[in-house]
Amino acid sequence: VLAGRDLTVFMAGARPATDATATESPLPPPGVFK
Repeated sequence: VLAGRDLTVFMAGARPATDATATESPLPPPGVFK
């Protein structure tokens, strides 16, 4: 678990993922579940 400066460096300015910007997952390649 990171906190403080270590967490800030790890995130590198990434924005949090939210439901407002969610998109559907891509379909898996054919035959992947066979």
